[in-house]
Amino acid sequence: MRPERTPRAADLGTAEDVVVATFDGIARDGSDVRIRTAVSVRIPIDPGAELPSVARYAAVGRRLPDFEDDYLGFDGGCYFPAWYACQRSLGGEYHTGNAGAALYLASAAGILPSEDALQQKPHHRITGRQIRGQDVLQPAERIEECSWLVDLPSLRPSIEEVRAAAARLILRQGEGARGRTFVRTPLPVWTQPRYETESRPVLRLPTTDDLHGTVTAFGHDRLEEALAFARLPSVRGRRDLAPPSGRIEVEPGWAAEDDLVWIARVVGAHWIRDLDPVVPRLSAAGVAAWHLGANANGVVAAEGRKGAEAVLSGLLRLRDEVEGDPALAAFRFVANKSRELADRLVHIEGMVTPSALPPRPHPR
Repeated sequence: MRPERTPRAADLGTAEDVVVATFDGIARDGSDVRIRTAVSVRIPIDPGAELPSVARYAAVGRRLPDFEDDYLGFDGGCYFPAWYACQRSLGGEYHTGNAGAALYLASAAGILPSEDALQQKPHHRITGRQIRGQDVLQPAERIEECSWLVDLPSLRPSIEEVRAAAARLILRQGEGARGRTFVRTPLPVWTQPRYETESRPVLRLPTTDDLHGTVTAFGHDRLEEALAFARLPSVRGRRDLAPPSGRIEVEPGWAAEDDLVWIARVVGAHWIRDLDPVVPRLSAAGVAAWHLGANANGVVAAEGRKGAEAVLSGLLRLRDEVEGDPALAAFRFVANKSRELADRLVHIEGMVTPSALPPRPHPR
C-alpha cells in the first residue's frame, strides 16, 4: 500500500496513555528548571491489528538477536516497534517485557530529529543556561500536577505540544498485555560499523544519536554505493571485506530517507560547531561555510537535499582551510575526524573539494 493510501488518523480511535517527556520552565521561586516526568496523552489505537504492512525489515548480527518485523503504514508514514526503534538512545524507562511501561518520548529524538518537542537540548529553552545532568528534576507526579513546582504556562515545549507530538508519532496496536507500541520511524539505512572486524554495510534504523553511524549511512536503496564506500582505503583499513548484513523488502512508493540530509544535520550540530572559537580567524568563504553549517537544520528544512549538499560542501571548504593554515593547527582534529566523510563526499557522492577547483582568474 502506497503512503497516500494508508489509513488516516480519523480512521482509528484513540486510547489514553502516558509518555515520559522533558520540559523546561520557570519555578515558583523564579529560577529555571528542567523537569523529566510523565504526561498523559491520547494516541491512535489499532485494536484489531488491521493496519497494513508496508515493509519487512530483518536485522542480522547486531547488538540484539537476529529478528524480523514489519513496518506498519499509517497516516502517510511508516511505524516500527518502539522497543527496537528507541533502544539505541535513552529509552531506559521503556522495557520490552512491560507493554504498559511509559515510553520515554525523548528516546525517539534521534530517529525524528525534526520533531522539536522531543529534543533534549543542552541549554534551557527559555534562559539559555547550560543544563547538567544533576539539574534535571524528576517529580513523582505527572507534569499536569506540578503547578506547585513550576509555572505550567512557562513550559517549553508546552504540555499541548508534547501531546500533539505523541498523537502524531506513537501508535498502539492490539489491546492489553498483548498490545504493542509503534513509533513513526524512517526506513533503515546501510551504515558502516566502526569496531567490527570486517568492513561491510549493516542495515539498521537511522538515528542522529550515533554520529559515526549517521555520516556513514546510505539509504536502503543505495546498497551499491554503501559497498563502494566499504572498499575505500580510509574505511576498510586492514580489515577484510564482507557481505552486507540485513534485509529489507519495501512496498512500492515508499522512498528512502535522504541520507545527505541526515548527515548535514549532524555535521552542523557537531563538527561545524567545533570551529566556533576560530570563526573570527576564518576567511570570508570560511565564515560563510561555518554560518551555513551552524544553521543546517533550517537550511535542510527549507532546501532539502540542495541545502544539505551546500552544508557538506562547506565542510570540505573548512577542512581545507584548517589543514592549510598553520595558525589553525590546534583545530586539525576537525579535519581528522571527518576524513571518512570527506572521502565519501568526494569519491562516492562526486563532490569536488575547494582545493581541487581551478583558480579563479585575477581581474584585470
